[in-house]
Amino acid sequence: MREPEQTLLAVNKSTLTQIPGSVSQATGAPATAYLLGQSGDNQATVLWPGWDTLGVTAGGYDAARFHITYTGPENGRIYAFTSSFTEGTKAVTNDGSFDLAPEGDDIDQPYAAHKHVNWLFTRAGRYTLTVQASAWTPWQHRRGLRPVRGPHPTRSTSPTRPRASPSPDRPLDRPGSARPAPGVGPGP
Repeated sequence: MREPEQTLLAVNKSTLTQIPGSVSQATGAPATAYLLGQSGDNQATVLWPGWDTLGVTAGGYDAARFHITYTGPENGRIYAFTSSFTEGTKAVTNDGSFDLAPEGDDIDQPYAAHKHVNWLFTRAGRYTLTVQASAWTPWQHRRGLRPVRGPHPTRSTSPTRPRASPSPDRPLDRPGSARPAPGVGPGP
């Protein structure tokens, strides 16, 4: 196992993608961004981040919360959401926002699961994410009890400095440099 503080996940420049208009409109995301898709296309060369809370049941819990803060390049934003033909585009944050607030957002996983979502990074550069995980059982949540935090919150660094731009502060909306996103939106 790797120490999260020492782990750098690099996003391939091939992930620079034209985001479908319907997804940009629903999420507020720009027309082009670095996409790590929920479907796991091209896993051999593209990261497929998500979370696995199946292990919380061994501790007697049923649900998990991830509190995520981050720093990144100037004007760099991170978007996290799901998309499907049946449910459309849905935010995964507790407050219903599609973009993560740098100062912190919560994502609840209300049942034990292995899950992947769409992640968009709006600018090339290094993003450092800090994730604190906590777990609870539904009866605790209904009674207003606070989730139980683990003794060692996990800190991880995440995507990167994609080599799509020589400068981490250069916008990603260069005409002709992005490819259409496969399977990201509910379609036309």
